[in-house]
Amino acid sequence: MNGKETIKITEEERAFRDLNRATYNSGRMAEAYAQAAEFYAAHPGSLYARFAFAVMSGDYSEDASLPEARRKELLAEAQRLSREVYESPEMPRWELATAARNEYFWFHGLHAEQYALGEARVAAGEPRGYYSMCVGAACLAGKTLREGGGRAAAEIWAARAVRAFHEFEKLDPAWFNINPFYARALAILGDGPGALAAFRDMYRKQKAPVKEAELARFHAEIEELLALRG
Repeated sequence: MNGKETIKITEEERAFRDLNRATYNSGRMAEAYAQAAEFYAAHPGSLYARFAFAVMSGDYSEDASLPEARRKELLAEAQRLSREVYESPEMPRWELATAARNEYFWFHGLHAEQYALGEARVAAGEPRGYYSMCVGAACLAGKTLREGGGRAAAEIWAARAVRAFHEFEKLDPAWFNINPFYARALAILGDGPGALAAFRDMYRKQKAPVKEAELARFHAEIEELLALRG
């Protein structure tokens, strides 16, 4: 290897990625987390295995049905592991470097950096960058509204999130976890019914029944955002 050659994931890692992605995108989060934990335990020296476990730990930490202490533990694990991946000397040449940067920014609340990463990817001809743009912009919209930055400024970010969502949908219409961010952006723009419909559409993508408790929690968040609009 000449020092500039891309470091690619192995065939075993690629096969696991496809399996884990399918499990995750069907809404079986606990199972996807368990798969990643087992794979990392079997391959502790693999940068990819560490990355996959970081992602599943962080995403599982968002499960509101888990005890709060467990959720904090999972997020801390995701932050630690994603930092290890981000700081790895292999990162500049790694095949999944951009994805790893996206997750590092997400788990550390670096939403402006996440949005900028997506912009750079799109400018380079990589349309998956619209995902980072949607997530980053939606989070910045919510942060702006909650921290008193003004409705107009929040709506600028929300509109960017909506545009990025529609572009990403052309690429990967089955990817479910972009929907909550799109839904929040719609709420910040004042479209409460559209926000709830967008969130419910997540279950269609998962081919799973609606989780009423989860939907109720999200409904409360939407009502909060609508109220903050004034």
